[in-house]
Amino acid sequence: MLLFVLEDKESNMLPLTKTCIMFCAMISSLQSFRTGMANASENSNQSYFEKRKTALKNMKVTFIKRPKNSKIPKDYYENPQPYEHNFKKIINEPDICSKEEKILLLYAVRSVYYNFARRQIHRDNIRYIPNDIRSTHTIVKQVFLMGTTNNSTIQSLVQKESEKYRDIIQEDFLESYANLSLKGIMAWKWSVEFCSNAEYVIVMNDELFVDQYKLMHYLHYHMTLDGHDNRFTICFRKSGATNRRLFLRRNINMSMFYKGNHYPYFCDGVGYVAHINFINKLYIASLSNHVFMPDGVWNGLLAEKLNTSLQTESYLYAYYNVIERFSHPLYQFSLLMFGVTDHKLTNYYALQILKNISHTVKIRRTQYRYKMSETFLMEDVPIKINYPSYIRKRDTENLELCKNNLNSLFKNTYEYGIWKSLIFFCVFFILFTRYKT
Repeated sequence: MLLFVLEDKESNMLPLTKTCIMFCAMISSLQSFRTGMANASENSNQSYFEKRKTALKNMKVTFIKRPKNSKIPKDYYENPQPYEHNFKKIINEPDICSKEEKILLLYAVRSVYYNFARRQIHRDNIRYIPNDIRSTHTIVKQVFLMGTTNNSTIQSLVQKESEKYRDIIQEDFLESYANLSLKGIMAWKWSVEFCSNAEYVIVMNDELFVDQYKLMHYLHYHMTLDGHDNRFTICFRKSGATNRRLFLRRNINMSMFYKGNHYPYFCDGVGYVAHINFINKLYIASLSNHVFMPDGVWNGLLAEKLNTSLQTESYLYAYYNVIERFSHPLYQFSLLMFGVTDHKLTNYYALQILKNISHTVKIRRTQYRYKMSETFLMEDVPIKINYPSYIRKRDTENLELCKNNLNSLFKNTYEYGIWKSLIFFCVFFILFTRYKT
């Protein structure tokens, strides 16, 4: 309220004038009070979705100076190039999340227009929410992100698919491997603008299989950790020397490629999970740091500039022998939950693998109901204890058995080659010794 102190010791101001001034002051104070009450009422009447959207919009980020041991070239720190993602949405579903109060997880799946069968498998998988107390009212949403095609027949099929399932987001950049990074920032931006009430977002390619049952429990656990909203939740961390041969084979302009000789730590773009707050930070940071390829290296650069350390959860992923690992009798006792189905394989075989493991996991879940004591002991996990270590200690017998069996079974191609060479050498040595004697 406004306070007026009138000092009129030496003034000849008339009483009527004084009364008018006081009246105007009271009217002004009342108007200010009403405005304040209206704003407070408006804020209180806002939905959770609107509140979160406003909070994300007002979020600010700060970048650190280039660390001395950074593998990122100085130019990315000293001369960052701005970027704007202003592509027009040809197909959009703006109300898919706002209809709900709170959403635990949003699947932002980077797909290609012709992968109709893959998208259908993912739609079937998302229907199965874990049947436990903590997931009773869990809501999960899924959207498929893609660029455009010059093929009018395929585009019409995509349009019909969108009208049927209402889960496709399409922007007007041309679909290509070179534009894979654009679908990454497309996922970030869409999540923040149209699904701000989601707690977590998984950005993934459509060749990735996800065991939603295990992922739900993992996210419930992760929400109890300090700083859970300021880093990647699940990340297959990579690094190494720059590899430009892959992009040369795909006829990608080298001006779009990362300029350094060594990659920083980054999360493999095939699939990663993060809290919506951190997704928003990545999006804001991307507006000041121009997109490049590979898209995974780009998220590593942004994470470093945001002073976010990357921890690897490689034990959650399978790149080799995917069918064997997901169909193993002791699979339910392992922490494995992500399967990359197209690693060094053609699109046809990737689809068959995705169908196989989706069917296998679904059937086994109906035949054998997971018990909390045999998978993720969420109710008993102390906040300060390392999750994987704690799980192993609580179920030592099963996990040790699982470890011994899986170590003998889950060997990648390179390791198989070594063992075959050793066996061949031993057999040759034994035969040579016997022949000599």
